[in-house]
Amino acid sequence: MKKYYIFLLIVIMSTTMMGCGNYSNVGNEDNSDFRNACWGDSVDDAMKTEKWHILKVGKDYLLSEGDLAGFDVYAVYQFDDNKLYNGTYRIEEKLKDGTEYLNAYNKWHEILEKKYGSPSSDSPGKMYSEERYAKENLSEVEELEAGHTLYAELWETERTRITLYLGKRNDDVLSVFLTYDDKNVDIDEKRELDGF
Repeated sequence: MKKYYIFLLIVIMSTTMMGCGNYSNVGNEDNSDFRNACWGDSVDDAMKTEKWHILKVGKDYLLSEGDLAGFDVYAVYQFDDNKLYNGTYRIEEKLKDGTEYLNAYNKWHEILEKKYGSPSSDSPGKMYSEERYAKENLSEVEELEAGHTLYAELWETERTRITLYLGKRNDDVLSVFLTYDDKNVDIDEKRELDGF
């Protein structure tokens, strides 16, 4: 019986040391999914791993702020049934112009390529809101500032879908944001259903 308990203890210790999986990742940032947290972590677990200043905590979200690659950003954790399924970085400071937003996007893109390799072949890259804009003779920054273009690149790990965006939001403000989604959760369906 004693051998059984020792074996069980070894199994439990080894699985919790592996990082993300079916167990929390509190304190183990090397194998995390978003910041220092793992998909499925609770709000409390995510709070324990968050090293930035926590601004607000709700039943289904956690908001913190800090510096990411030289930019002041918000980190937003989203939970469903107290299980982490999405994390987003968004630059909180208003940048001067389209050139600065494009530079921020390119800097984050470069860092993501160093960490995860080339974007997925499914990545759309630069997209036009309407094809007719592709024929206009505007600079890259002018297209962006006019809202004619959107940039999006996709990376994937075993557990996570990572998307980098640059473009105008619904409020007509340029924005750069980076999302991390649990690949085991249908985010599009979840967002569609959350609207009802």
